[in-house]
Amino acid sequence: MRARTDDASAGRKYANDPSQPGVGPPPRSLGRLIARTAFAATLALACSGTWAVPSRADAGFGAFGGYQRYGPVRSLRAEWAVPRVSSGTPFQLASTWIGAQAPRPGRAFIQVGTEEGCGEGPCGEEGPQYFAFWSDAHHGYHPQRLFDVGPGDRISARLLRTSGSWQVAVADETRRVRARVSTSDETGSTFELAEWTQEDPVSAPGELAPYPALDGVRFSEVEVNGLRPSYNRLYSTWMSVNGVNLAPTPLEGGAFSLAPAPAVTPTAAAFLLACANADEMRFAFDDALTRWTSATPRAEIVAGAERYAAALVAERQTLGVANLTPSTLAQRRELFVALRALTSRVRAIGTTPSLTLGRWRRSVLLAEARASAANHIIRRALQVPEVVAPGLVLASAAG
Repeated sequence: MRARTDDASAGRKYANDPSQPGVGPPPRSLGRLIARTAFAATLALACSGTWAVPSRADAGFGAFGGYQRYGPVRSLRAEWAVPRVSSGTPFQLASTWIGAQAPRPGRAFIQVGTEEGCGEGPCGEEGPQYFAFWSDAHHGYHPQRLFDVGPGDRISARLLRTSGSWQVAVADETRRVRARVSTSDETGSTFELAEWTQEDPVSAPGELAPYPALDGVRFSEVEVNGLRPSYNRLYSTWMSVNGVNLAPTPLEGGAFSLAPAPAVTPTAAAFLLACANADEMRFAFDDALTRWTSATPRAEIVAGAERYAAALVAERQTLGVANLTPSTLAQRRELFVALRALTSRVRAIGTTPSLTLGRWRRSVLLAEARASAANHIIRRALQVPEVVAPGLVLASAAG
């Protein structure tokens, strides 16, 4: 790994180890510590869980707000103005970044962005702190500090995958300061998820840091693989901070902002809960699907498939009686058909003796991708987050 920067503060990193329980502040941006992730075809119904249930009661939809795009990632970029901290207390922190992930939980990840917040002293005494950083899984998701920035400064950030490295670049166009990092740490995996995110970081494992009041978060010049992504291929994530849900606005002209989210209707909440319940079983099935081989007893595979199929049947039944608005009835029919087809594909391993494991796996993943697309459409129509951790939804419902 090689780093070059015009600021002497580069290279500072936090000493706290996220693997040690009970570690205190200062807070750290841990990026997206993946508990569960579903990518591309295995996204299933776009209810992928990516966060553990946080300790703070107001974090109903989690700690990440922005967009995700599923598919191969060779490069991505964005620009933003550093959000200004309008008020805060010690150890309040926010993080604005772009990042890429590999398909499986706990594997390769890389990000670059800015952090905004307050250090150990009250913001009124020391003032808010702002700096550019990068991080990856190899560094334990600890932010690698590059240079100081200021509120309102124009930031340009880019990640580029080459044959043997990731090229990380970030520039403060206002102050004319920039840094570049070349690392080979995260090049052994295929990256399938691009992200443009505002984060409420964690201060210790499972504990979100207090979130400061920010003047606004807006991404522009959003690109992946050199092109502006289609809005229809983006999946929204909502963040819940200080008693408010924040959601990304529709992508227009390659830009979006975070704004207060629309109220979640009882119908939409019931839909999210049904989806979360089904996903608990879906995750178990998808994990097993990657482990099963030709040496796995057929009876074990059939039993696992039947458990998943039963969850899909229950999901269809819930969907069938849901009191959806007339504007979403067509989307419900499409999702119902997709779920029924997926159920049939899943059960085929037990009803078709000649079906090989490889052919069955491919057919199931294809059917899950179709169900995912149908689910994405109905979520957008219901005005709910298009990716949300089932654990968060279930915890919110229980509370």
